[in-house]
Amino acid sequence: MAFLFKLTIIGVFAVSLCQGMQNTRCNEGEADALLHLKSGLNDSYGGLSSWIKGTDCCLWQGISCDPNTNHVVTVDTSLGVVGGVISEGLCNLSFLTAINMVANGLTCTIPSCLGKLSYLTELVLAWNKLSGSIPFSFTNMSSLATLNLQRNNLEGESVLSTICMMTSLIKIDLAGNQLNGSLPLCLGNLSSLDYLSLSGNQLTGTIPSSLSTLSSLHTLYLGSNRFSGIIPNSLGKMSSLSDFNVYNNELSGQVPDSLGNISSLKTLDLSYNRFNGTLPASFSRLTALTSLRAYGNAFC
Repeated sequence: MAFLFKLTIIGVFAVSLCQGMQNTRCNEGEADALLHLKSGLNDSYGGLSSWIKGTDCCLWQGISCDPNTNHVVTVDTSLGVVGGVISEGLCNLSFLTAINMVANGLTCTIPSCLGKLSYLTELVLAWNKLSGSIPFSFTNMSSLATLNLQRNNLEGESVLSTICMMTSLIKIDLAGNQLNGSLPLCLGNLSSLDYLSLSGNQLTGTIPSSLSTLSSLHTLYLGSNRFSGIIPNSLGKMSSLSDFNVYNNELSGQVPDSLGNISSLKTLDLSYNRFNGTLPASFSRLTALTSLRAYGNAFC
């Protein structure tokens, strides 16, 4: 009887050990990469307190793993982190599909090695203090659909030229940075684009007519820049556009009648420019329009 009891105890221990090993799903190399990332972050609020070596990283705060492969697919540090830099440890998580590091007080530049994350579909680094430009290596991110870098300190003329080559993008938000230069014609090549926000930068030049080829675009925010010239007549061909904002620029001339052809338009902000003449009579056809702002111009 005692012998059978001992065998039972040993059997229960073995099953428990086996279950424990099965429950630890995290790849050791990926856990080390996450700990490397943590080492560059200020976690004074304890948002990453569960990130402990030797524990299952798939159970760590802000981490999600694929249920079939157990690879880390999501990193979300938007709670708790209050400063630091993006370490290259993040680049070693080869199967990532989403990164969310919003409002983490991140400084320095965006690591160019992120460009090798070929499965990444969503990169959100908004509301930080990141500087420099967008690495050219991002053009290798063939799956990236959402790029949200709003409210940082990114600068330079090359950013939008790099964006032009990221043809998988559906949503681009670069508002509230320090981008300068003009809008490149090649933005019209982003045929899948649904959302484009470039408000609150230092962009100059004219609005390119090539934007009219973005047939899937619903939202176009160009406010608070230094755009000049006229609104191209061809923008009236943007049949999917619902929100169009050119607030606080240096645009002039008459507002084109063709904007009255955009039956999907819901909000239109033309305020604080140098437009003259009168608002087009064609605007009476905009039956979906719920908000029109045109003050701060020289309309009759």
